[in-house]
Amino acid sequence: MKKILLSCMLAFAVQYSMLAQNATLLKGKVVNQSDNAPLPGTIIYADENRAVVTDENGEFQIQLPEGKVELTISYLGFETQKVTLTIPYNENLIIKMSDEGLAMQEFELVSTGYQQLPKERATGSFVQIDGELVNRRVSVDILDRLEDVTPGLIFNRRVQGRDRPDLSIRGRSTIFANDQPLIVIDNFPYEGNISTLNPNDVESITVLKDAAAASIWGARAANGVIIITTKQGAFDKKMKVTYNGNFTSSERPDLFYRPQISPADFIGLERELFAQGVYNNVENSIVRAPVSPVVELLIAQRDGRIDQNTLDSQLALLAQRDVRNDLQQYFYRPSAHQQHSFNISGGSKNHNYAISLGHDKVANNLIGNGRDRTSINFTNTFKSDNNKLKVNTGIYYTNAITQNNNQGESQMNSTSGLGLSPYAALVDDMGNPIHIVKDYRREFIEEKEALGYLDWRYAPLNDLDEIDNKSTLNDYRINFRGSYEIIPGLQAELSYQYWGSQNTQNHHRSAESYFVRNLINRYTQENPDGTLTRPIPLGGILDFSQGNSRGHNGRFQINYNRIYQDKHQVTGIAGTEIKDVIFDLTRTRYFGYRDELAFSEPVNLISEFPLSVNRATQSRIPNLQGLSGTTDRFLSYYTNWAYVFDNKYGLSASARRDASNLFGVNANMRGVPLWSVGGYWQVQEEGFYNSSWLPYLKVRATYGYNGNLDRTISAYITSAFSGLSTNTGLPFARIQNPPNPNLRWERVSTTNLALDFEMKNSILSGSIEYFSKKGIDLIGSIPYAPSTGVTTFRGNTASTLTRGLDLTLRSTLVDKGVRWTSEFFLTTLKEEVLDYELQAAVASYLQNGAGAQNFPPVPLTGNPLFAVYSYQFAGLDPTTGDPMGFLDAEPSSNYSAVMNAVTPESLVFHGSATPTAFGAMRNNVEWKNLSLSFNIAYRLGYYFRRESVRYSIMFSGNPLHGDYTSRWQQPGDELTTIVPSRPLTNNAQRDNFYSNSSALVEKGDHIRLQDIRIAYTLDRKSFSSLPFQRAEIYAYINNIGLLWKATDQPIDPDFRLLPPQRSLSLGLRIDF
Repeated sequence: MKKILLSCMLAFAVQYSMLAQNATLLKGKVVNQSDNAPLPGTIIYADENRAVVTDENGEFQIQLPEGKVELTISYLGFETQKVTLTIPYNENLIIKMSDEGLAMQEFELVSTGYQQLPKERATGSFVQIDGELVNRRVSVDILDRLEDVTPGLIFNRRVQGRDRPDLSIRGRSTIFANDQPLIVIDNFPYEGNISTLNPNDVESITVLKDAAAASIWGARAANGVIIITTKQGAFDKKMKVTYNGNFTSSERPDLFYRPQISPADFIGLERELFAQGVYNNVENSIVRAPVSPVVELLIAQRDGRIDQNTLDSQLALLAQRDVRNDLQQYFYRPSAHQQHSFNISGGSKNHNYAISLGHDKVANNLIGNGRDRTSINFTNTFKSDNNKLKVNTGIYYTNAITQNNNQGESQMNSTSGLGLSPYAALVDDMGNPIHIVKDYRREFIEEKEALGYLDWRYAPLNDLDEIDNKSTLNDYRINFRGSYEIIPGLQAELSYQYWGSQNTQNHHRSAESYFVRNLINRYTQENPDGTLTRPIPLGGILDFSQGNSRGHNGRFQINYNRIYQDKHQVTGIAGTEIKDVIFDLTRTRYFGYRDELAFSEPVNLISEFPLSVNRATQSRIPNLQGLSGTTDRFLSYYTNWAYVFDNKYGLSASARRDASNLFGVNANMRGVPLWSVGGYWQVQEEGFYNSSWLPYLKVRATYGYNGNLDRTISAYITSAFSGLSTNTGLPFARIQNPPNPNLRWERVSTTNLALDFEMKNSILSGSIEYFSKKGIDLIGSIPYAPSTGVTTFRGNTASTLTRGLDLTLRSTLVDKGVRWTSEFFLTTLKEEVLDYELQAAVASYLQNGAGAQNFPPVPLTGNPLFAVYSYQFAGLDPTTGDPMGFLDAEPSSNYSAVMNAVTPESLVFHGSATPTAFGAMRNNVEWKNLSLSFNIAYRLGYYFRRESVRYSIMFSGNPLHGDYTSRWQQPGDELTTIVPSRPLTNNAQRDNFYSNSSALVEKGDHIRLQDIRIAYTLDRKSFSSLPFQRAEIYAYINNIGLLWKATDQPIDPDFRLLPPQRSLSLGLRIDF
């Protein structure tokens, strides 16, 4: 192979050296006549031996014989030009092309991370997000700017409460392996936290969706690829300075959005339960578990410590409180974001540069939480006079400091399960912080404090000031890329990147914090002489962790681009890539910590100590010490070739081989060959095609394989050491998976069929694509003989299928004085698990079938991977108000029998838990210097399970859902409500049946007005005396509200715990 490649290179060199005799070099540039934008990929043809293609800057150079020469310049969508020159030509030739009335967006330069190519010559499925669209939305996270503007891409919110929803491109094609798209920044995969990237540094984003587009990335491309290109300088450009700054404020969270029983109703409920003796067990608990303030008052009245009048007056005062008012005022605030960025760029004939400085400051909704991010980037590009040698260097650094001191109301819950009472107060009438119930009874706390224990009371507002939870992230990338044109059309390229990231977290809780006082008190020992011994020393506690990541990426690549006889264009790349990424984590806890001295004291972490709350229970002091690390190495070979004939027909093919020792004992299983083929047909270039109303029509088709891997399993038996056992105090390990010598890579076969079109004058343009993704050899679980020591075995046992459509339409609705354009996209999905042998328990499908926090999916063959299941609801019993199911086709409230009779196959399958159709319609209106843009987004074809009453939690003293007020109370109510009656005793099966019944499943379909952006532009064309080139003043409103939803419930289907906070941004962008 090496000899063949060298022979070819020698032949090319000899050929071109002969052509170069008596020839003169002509340099030039091709631009769009309307705006002087460069046109990369333009063909300049002299004769069958002399033709070139312009580079990414629209520039070219070609050796021509002396004398008169006629050049033919062609670019799809532009009128072909013929230029006659006398060689030698001593000036730099500028060629201006006139378009044929097709939209310029069809002729963008698309980046695959390995090469750039004109979009109209691509066979694969791409989405290009240019700088204008990237900057349309105001956010501190770059991925947020892809939402509702990228066909095929969706943020799934099936699991509520996550910091970031799942991101998927054309569905999910794995079960347990990585399901997130590969992120590539400036041609290299990025392994760090994408939130470190400043959106103001991004020039464009390309999303690769099918095999032809993404297979070049091999085993990391099954979930799609997001290519992010940062801003670079330009040759022969004056220095340009751009400032972009904005301020964003969002609403304070609405804690009343989630329905909850009123304080008065809850007090009445507690009084009834107290009279029934429900709280007797808690009152007599040996671990001194707490009870609510109302129950404490009822106990005091029962025991004669207060009279009835005092009880009634105290309860009346509590009934007037709602803890959500205090939470909203003292724990939450409107969030505020500030963004400031400077970009400086420019270049001379042989050098260009770009410098960017950015600073973001975020004050989150939770008081005490926020983030500061500072970024500095510096890139340089050099080229030789003959344009053969190019060198690019880049340095990127980000520092992010995050404060996470406030955990919200969850930090106020008791370790025994008692939640925050709906009538609790966080401050007194003067606004001073007060104590609330936390982990222990008040009388127990007073008893221990009399013995010399530390103050064991809990005041949430005071505690916020005693916590400093800060993490500091330093992330940097240093990259280099050099290319040399060996002969015209043949280029060698060498790229390297070093990435490093250090994340340090210091979680300091002072000696006055409840966490420290509680931990010290729990392990305090009472001596016979009445003195106290504290195994945990007085002082604060510091939890320290440091994660270090570093990675090396290297790539060598040969690029080929040549035109033969003005009709045959061949482009190709071939190369090899190596990657090495190492991650290590260190964690430790310091006791008796004094921040001013950086001092701590040693602690006995081996011995067990009786706990002060229950001397019969012994425990070791909790310790966070630990070390962990991973090493990820890849060696890959790849190639990609394309052939274009007569500007009508194009073929493409790519192949890649990745290898890893995670897989197979046999060498042939360690590597996976992944490939794709594709083609297109420019129909409008045919002689028989003469449609004037549809001047652009292109057909595309691709097929190929992408890959994926699950790093949690291996071909070899693996175990993880987990420190010291809480029982023995000795080191121990867990077997993570048994050996699997036949373990193979996951693969996804992808088919894409597409039609692109555009009407004259861009009245209507767009594309429609059909895609099919079949997951093969997916990691799945199967039952296994218990005699082997395991009950389930995980290997290549599963498969999935996803099919769907991507439709994109762009139109110019008005273009007379006022210009109104619109873009609409629709993506449909049908996902199905084809093969999964392990059948889970019915409860698993009900509770986790739609996905759950920190739980893997629960697949069922024939259905979507994430699905909503339920018990069939038969209404309420007319005499008791009990919820009923079906037993032998008859309504029944025998819950044990009803639920035991149900199998996974007989569960009610409602449909997908993720949208099966989604999209948006974005409108842009421009009049003179004023522009308006608004986006309407929609999600269709999915289901969710809403919350309702679970009576079992009231028996542990926790507030019920607001549906309690709509419960069945008397015969006849079953005709107007589905909320069950209140039971006299705790019946968990009754709750489980109702909570998982079809009565609570709702359609999630909805349409929302997502955002509005309005801007006014000042430029020297309109205001000649301006001290700057251009300025834009803009306002952006996000999360405006729902326009329609299928459910009649008051909640937002995608935001069921808290509504999305509406935000307003004001910004200024200036170009100097």
